[in-house]
Amino acid sequence: MTPCRKWLTLLLPLGAAALFLLLKLYLDQIAIFHIPCVLWFLTGLYCPGCGGTRSITAMLNGQLWLAVRYNPGVPLLVLLGLLWYGEQLLAACGIQKKIIPRSRRFWLPLLGMLILFYLLRNGISMLAPPR
Repeated sequence: MTPCRKWLTLLLPLGAAALFLLLKLYLDQIAIFHIPCVLWFLTGLYCPGCGGTRSITAMLNGQLWLAVRYNPGVPLLVLLGLLWYGEQLLAACGIQKKIIPRSRRFWLPLLGMLILFYLLRNGISMLAPPR
């Protein structure tokens, strides 16, 4: 690993913390620019992205279960990002350890479950994002 990449990896949490603080401080101003989902507006069906903004807001307020209820894909992506950063941090320290599964036996069922969830939440009101 090059020295530049090593420093970048070690300093990445500072940038993430700054982004978190900016989002947390200016959340109300960001919410003004909420763009409604066109698919939901036209058809009444939820798209895979519906609830994403509310999920981020819930995570920033520490309401992880509510974030999963709004859109489970968002917390999953955050978790994957943290695990990826853990891999990069270990690599910067000279430890080659894979934390994120690389197997199709893991990713294909997970993708199938997400697709199934996004389809079922249009028919089962308990799975729909809370209003």
